Amino acid sequence: MPSRKLDIAAVDVFCGAAGLSLGLQASGIRIAAGIDLDPACRYPFEQNIGAAFLERDVAKVRPKEIGEYLEGASVRVLAGCAPCQPFSGYTTKRHEDDDRWELLLEFLRLAKGVRPDVVTLENVSRLANL
Repeated sequence: MPSRKLDIAAVDVFCGAAGLSLGLQASGIRIAAGIDLDPACRYPFEQNIGAAFLERDVAKVRPKEIGEYLEGASVRVLAGCAPCQPFSGYTTKRHEDDDRWELLLEFLRLAKGVRPDVVTLENVSRLANL
């Protein structure tokens, strides 16, 4: 009996120029869409991944929008690599001084709203101590 291949689909939040998406795609995960505020990321993302690029502020993205891109997939993945400068060991800024900390909360909001099967967020060791 032939085995049925799972359709694992991901939406990449803070997709940038598609580094994470390329890795996920190479492992057999279908990239349904990428979301990033930087318009310079559109061309490399679309050319390298061949998926929809949403040039949007993550705070304005609704879980329903992400859910629509993942609709019908056997396994739904929400992936992200939030800008790590505010919580990197290389910076001395406190998170109260950097609005990018809020991006982690926006990712959490999306994860709670989408309720994907898998959530992956790039981590920085300093996050564990907060």
